[in-house]
Amino acid sequence: MDSDLLEMMSWVSVPEGSFVYGSPPDSLSKCRDKYTANQVQVTLTRSFRMAETEVTQAQWKAAGYPNPSPEPECDDCPVMFVSFYDAAAFCNELSKRGGLAECYDLSTCVGEIGEGCPDPENACFDEPGIFNCTGNIHRYGSYYDCPGYRLPTTAEWEYAARAGTPTQTYNGDLLSTEGWDGYCRLEPVLEPIAWYCNNTKTVQQVKQKQPNAFGLYDMLGNAWEIIDYVNNATALDVGEGKPGEALVDPIGVREGDEVDVRRGHYQNTGCYLAADQHFSAYPRKRHPKIGFRPVRTVLVDESK
Repeated sequence: MDSDLLEMMSWVSVPEGSFVYGSPPDSLSKCRDKYTANQVQVTLTRSFRMAETEVTQAQWKAAGYPNPSPEPECDDCPVMFVSFYDAAAFCNELSKRGGLAECYDLSTCVGEIGEGCPDPENACFDEPGIFNCTGNIHRYGSYYDCPGYRLPTTAEWEYAARAGTPTQTYNGDLLSTEGWDGYCRLEPVLEPIAWYCNNTKTVQQVKQKQPNAFGLYDMLGNAWEIIDYVNNATALDVGEGKPGEALVDPIGVREGDEVDVRRGHYQNTGCYLAADQHFSAYPRKRHPKIGFRPVRTVLVDESK
């Protein structure tokens, strides 16, 4: 079994638990989405392993894919300019190398993974040759049931990003409620934990900032992260068909045109780096600041 790629990646164990997903209506008024960030009590009944960092360019290339990231090339920087479908293919490759069941059915996909966009400085989604799939690609009705590697659900990602904290970041609350990228100010709580508009002009190598309490690096800032969640401007509890109710292992809306992308990137103002922040993109869309990090459910009968 070829495990070189898996050995290149470090994994953090995130325990099962409960938390308050989302944020209060008066929080970050110019950044907060009044629908997707609605608060709801969530319980995750299964622990999971999450990549310690965003997938790096070196790890992406070790999977056998061409590096799509904008210049300059940087092995220890997050791979970017990838789509939801690209990320799903990488997760399947991890599962294959680990001898695990694949979480995604990519039999309908056409095009080349990580290729097909002529200008790496601009987003693309309709260009011929990009990796594109049709229909539902999930092999398991409950994403949590898949034994292999996959993208995190929106509940898993936010739970991991908060790491037991109720504040806007895992280092405390932000000062500014301004939501415009042109308005950049110092955010003291972000300086030690995140790359954002005040402390960098470009993407940075992973693991240079302090991790959160779970041991996860760069959960805020540096690159956006693709989430396995349909973002159609519907609150999570509404998407589950349980408005106002506490949720257990939620997935949300199963069908829609756009997927979720979480937390700000290195050029965003601090307001967009709050743990409850959302952004949407077509699953075939590649954006020069979008990356990802995989997870894997820890199954009850797992011996290691």
